[in-house]
Amino acid sequence: MKIAIVTDSTCDLPQDILFQYNIREVPLRAVVQGKVSYDNRYDFDRSEYYKQLLEGKEQAIFESPTVDEFVQTYKKMCLDADMILSIHESSRLSHTVKNAREAVKAGMDSMKKMRLQKNIGTAFQIRVIDAQSTSIGVGLMVLRAAELISRQVSFLRLANALEKLAEQIFFFAVPKEPAYLRVAKDITKISILEASVATFTDAKPVVLINKGQFKLLEKVKGYEPAVERASKRILEQLQEKRSYEKVGFVFSGNAARLGELAPITEVRNTLAGMGLGSLQSDMNPMLARYLGPDAVGIAIINDDLSIADLAEIK
Repeated sequence: MKIAIVTDSTCDLPQDILFQYNIREVPLRAVVQGKVSYDNRYDFDRSEYYKQLLEGKEQAIFESPTVDEFVQTYKKMCLDADMILSIHESSRLSHTVKNAREAVKAGMDSMKKMRLQKNIGTAFQIRVIDAQSTSIGVGLMVLRAAELISRQVSFLRLANALEKLAEQIFFFAVPKEPAYLRVAKDITKISILEASVATFTDAKPVVLINKGQFKLLEKVKGYEPAVERASKRILEQLQEKRSYEKVGFVFSGNAARLGELAPITEVRNTLAGMGLGSLQSDMNPMLARYLGPDAVGIAIINDDLSIADLAEIK
């Protein structure tokens, strides 16, 4: 019984990891002046978008993959996989989970017929998982699931465990330009007054996304000190309990610039000393639109899954 994984381009996993684990990524739709392109790392130019964001000229509107786009993705996979885990960003932040679930209902009968026509008699299942996070927070869950499906785990047990694990994904973000939080107040739920105070006092917000909700944790004077504070919060949580062994970093721009930030270099060295790995990537443009240019994001899963608990019942 083969399990496959689908996600969307908000997951911010590096492309080599997507290839390594054969993870199918459904892209966001980017609409610029009525023209639709896809955030599939080829069609939509993220580097140009970040440049426009920095200059205050960005005009793109981002939309979740449509129901039909999910149906077509699942159909392409249904003959090679018996079960699909479809893992996506929080349903509080976009319609992606909703569209994926509607696609399962809309396309399941035709997918089962396709399998019967090829004499594939085994049951076919798709489980849509709300990761309750965004960006590399989703990416870490996708990566952990990809690692586990190679270990003869129960599909049902894994799906149930992932839904519970989603509550333990913590994504910390530090916007360099807090004014963008005002524009996205309907999503972030951070008040215009709080964002305005940060904008005019050089206080940078340390924001947490957990269980699909934005929360302003504190304001720190200066960009790098705020990044340092977010990094320390990560380390404090990792030391409190068993966690997934990888930490994710994203940047709303060229991710290589993370190496120019002393707090990031320091925390990655500390993680290495703890025996923990890390990965970095560019932040997806939908989230970058809320957090602004040069924003830093750091994610952990403050728990982990045991192979023994996920094994198939013999």
